[in-house]
Amino acid sequence: MSKSLPEWQIPSDLRSLIDADDDSMWDCDDWSPIILTVSGDTQHDGREIDLAWQIEYETTGVTGYEFCDRVIAAVESAAADLLPLLNCGDTESAACVIWVETEEACRRLLEIVWPMAD
Repeated sequence: MSKSLPEWQIPSDLRSLIDADDDSMWDCDDWSPIILTVSGDTQHDGREIDLAWQIEYETTGVTGYEFCDRVIAAVESAAADLLPLLNCGDTESAACVIWVETEEACRRLLEIVWPMAD
């Protein structure tokens, strides 16, 4: 039996919470063992990004790189339009880290990754 998908609950005052945080971040563990982090004051390739929506999963049994490859394959199969939106450069041996630039893309990504994380 698969685990049920947590409800997507993002605070309506998210921007205020991020602006008030010393690190300009908001974390959510509703998706544990996946950590959802939303960051403000972010740049990528010299471009300002309003909010970066990141998921992080500390893997067991495979490296973060291997898990990231599995996520990419799953996204390609289930929602190929998300592929160009994925940023995987922060992935490391111990953890798969993927971020996107929109809430909608993050929600869709989590729906794909959730059944893969145990």
